[in-house]
Amino acid sequence: MNKYTIEVDYFATGEGRTLIINYVMDNTPEDALRNFIGDYSYDFYSHYAEVKEGWVFDSEVAEILVSPAVQKLLNDPAGQKFFTANLHLDYG
Repeated sequence: MNKYTIEVDYFATGEGRTLIINYVMDNTPEDALRNFIGDYSYDFYSHYAEVKEGWVFDSEVAEILVSPAVQKLLNDPAGQKFFTANLHLDYG
């Protein structure tokens, strides 16, 4: 199993801003994205998703949504890891 980070930073006038991060262990980037869509019903956001290899902690989305404690747990070599967090900001 490989480590993948899936990030979404979606903004639209009248809709606000949605941030999503998903850390998952899967076989391929395509499998990771397919499970992101199926597991979390994020089909709409999948069009804006960026799949990266490994755990990414230095992006703007990760800095907002992922605490140092979560980073430490994800970096623990034991077991498989799945983590998702999201935030919606409505400026209306």
